[in-house]
Amino acid sequence: VDMEEMPFEDESFDRVTCRFGLMFVPDPVRALGEARRVLVPGGRAAFMVWGPLEDTTNFTVFRAAAAETFADDEEPLNFSTPFRLGEAGTLAGLFEAAGFDQVEERELRFSPRVPIDRPFWRPSLDMALGPRLESATEDERRALDDAIRKHLEAYRDGDFYALTAHIRIGLGTAT
Repeated sequence: VDMEEMPFEDESFDRVTCRFGLMFVPDPVRALGEARRVLVPGGRAAFMVWGPLEDTTNFTVFRAAAAETFADDEEPLNFSTPFRLGEAGTLAGLFEAAGFDQVEERELRFSPRVPIDRPFWRPSLDMALGPRLESATEDERRALDDAIRKHLEAYRDGDFYALTAHIRIGLGTAT
């Protein structure tokens, strides 16, 4: 549903969650306000966003590979949107501005080990480069995959890539 105008009655839900969506809405406070509106008193909301770009290997690799692959594009690719809420305190501040109580912001860092023989990056790449990938030719897509593999070599550990990820989770209670 449209996060800024949820089609539900007030106080309809005990819980509202969102994984990797809040950073894409034009007005995150409005979206969180809608989440609070549809929660029963005492209901909880949990929203997950990416931490800073530099702390998540996938996206630093994507940025470098895309810069090479799409170097001739007139407009440079923008990688900031998925990470615009990733700085410490940002998510908690948005929850507070939306009227939540018992606000918490948690940090989750982990180090996935991903087999090198799988193109594990495609769902995240679609999130980061969606519109540009829609217009990409097959040759560009192949070149992008090749560039990603090349940049991932710096993280290779045997038959795995040793990566890093940084996520922030915002929690709040409706009253």
